[in-house]
Amino acid sequence: MRIFDVDLVILCGYMKIVSSVLINEFGDNIINIHPSLLPKYGNMMNMDVHQTVIKNNDYFTGCTIHQVIEEVDKGRIIQQKQMIIKTDNPTLLKLQVQELESQSLIEVIHMFLNKSLTYKSSGVNIDNGNKLVENIKNISEEIGGFAALYEYKINNHETITLGSATDGVGTKLEVAIQMNKFDTIGIDLVAMSVNDLYACGIKPLFFLDYLAIDKLDVEKCRQIITGVNSGCKIADCKLIGGETAEMKGLYLKDKFDMAGFAVGIQQYKLQPQKTIKKGDFIYGIKSSGIHSNGYTLVNKLIKISNSNNYNIDEILEPTRIYSETLDLLAKYRTSLKGISHITGGGFKDNITRILPSGLSFELNEWDFPPIFKWIQKQSNISREEMLSTFNCGYGMVFIFDASIIAEINEDYLELIGTIITK
Repeated sequence: MRIFDVDLVILCGYMKIVSSVLINEFGDNIINIHPSLLPKYGNMMNMDVHQTVIKNNDYFTGCTIHQVIEEVDKGRIIQQKQMIIKTDNPTLLKLQVQELESQSLIEVIHMFLNKSLTYKSSGVNIDNGNKLVENIKNISEEIGGFAALYEYKINNHETITLGSATDGVGTKLEVAIQMNKFDTIGIDLVAMSVNDLYACGIKPLFFLDYLAIDKLDVEKCRQIITGVNSGCKIADCKLIGGETAEMKGLYLKDKFDMAGFAVGIQQYKLQPQKTIKKGDFIYGIKSSGIHSNGYTLVNKLIKISNSNNYNIDEILEPTRIYSETLDLLAKYRTSLKGISHITGGGFKDNITRILPSGLSFELNEWDFPPIFKWIQKQSNISREEMLSTFNCGYGMVFIFDASIIAEINEDYLELIGTIITK
């Protein structure tokens, strides 16, 4: 069902005939139609329902469409249709209820087709990802930042701070595979890791890549690794090694995944988190496009959209590498209080993670770039949902002390928000 990209599963008369595997896979998108008005006649089916309804002298009957959970007939009710009982013949009553079922099923399918297509409904649950991070923080208190920092003693008098970051390209790979275009996703791979380093004041030194593929294709791999090397040149770091693993059987035909690992040295320490306060300003540097997050939703939109409605070059535009971050830290060392790389979870997750408790933020209104307007229109989601999923035009943000706003004159920095109390 994954191979054929099934979105909605409809059962008729579900009575524990499918396993929890299917229910867990489809979540809210697996439904059942029941020939009575739940919950009164749950755990009953077919003629038993209609005979019991007549025997009980019910005035009304009807049908129910509900979400499927492991408990039979207990899922959330989506729609009910009812009718007055005018017969004592259960066979005739069944035929009348089936007419209602047909109407109800068509209406619910239309509801499903017309609802907003969010990142979560596409298959990615950001909240669960955040819960995982909170849970694994018990394993190591170092987990949770944009990059991992490690203090290394050179000698008895000198300590340096090393930083490392790892990431992938996610389901942006699906677009590259579909378009048979592999020359830029290597830049994305580098960008996702080195931008996390920049957010911690770290200068990238070297990079390694890992490529796992169903069957080795020399030309495809050459293009991918050439892109990785291009990304390293932009970030002014060295590609010093990697691994290519051929794993036919683990990956489907023509499928592959990739991960990157960047290591650097901390050149600038950011101000302590506690120095951020109400009234501080949020500045942003523009993104090059979608970057490498939210593509599970984007892939869905590509499949349901007319091919003339989107620009594939915009969708595959590589992630911007924000090397100017280190220049800003050098110039505004005391007034630049926080940096956030806007990746999965959008502004909500990535700005919140660098704020002290009790503080939040408010973003200005800005006109989304065309690619984000297309996403919002096709998915029919709110501006808030967009900002919680995508970078919407700004891929790296900076929190400056309010007192310095008049001194900031970099053309590429744009004021996009303010720190507020919760």
